[in-house]
Amino acid sequence: MKRDNNIDRKIQNILFEKRNNVFDSKYQDSEDSELYQIIGNELSEEPQFSLDSNFAVDVTKKAIRRKKAGFALKVLLTYAAIISILILVGGTAFYFLAKDTFKDLLRLAADYNLQIIFSVLLVLAIQLIDKILVQKQSNVNVID
Repeated sequence: MKRDNNIDRKIQNILFEKRNNVFDSKYQDSEDSELYQIIGNELSEEPQFSLDSNFAVDVTKKAIRRKKAGFALKVLLTYAAIISILILVGGTAFYFLAKDTFKDLLRLAADYNLQIIFSVLLVLAIQLIDKILVQKQSNVNVID
């Protein structure tokens, strides 16, 4: 259904210029007259909320954090892809060059898989603790 822009403009003029919400009889039957009345009433009132004085700063900080997190995720995925490709190429070359040693290495990894997983998790936990506690404390000292 195509609207007549002149009728819309006339209704807007009635609402926003007179501000008394009185409509001519020819506009009372239109579908949009009630919506225009609601919009006019809402626009004439003050909003029921207020923003903090540091709202813009908070929004900016949140946007920066999201941008940094997205960048960190891209870097992490890029490093993971590069390391995976290097392991795959190195493992394939190692398999073809020294099949017996490769099979012994796989058997060793299968026998000690729990110790290997624990060692990797321990190294990751130490790095996480370093990032959270040690670097945070050093940043606090620099700012103070």
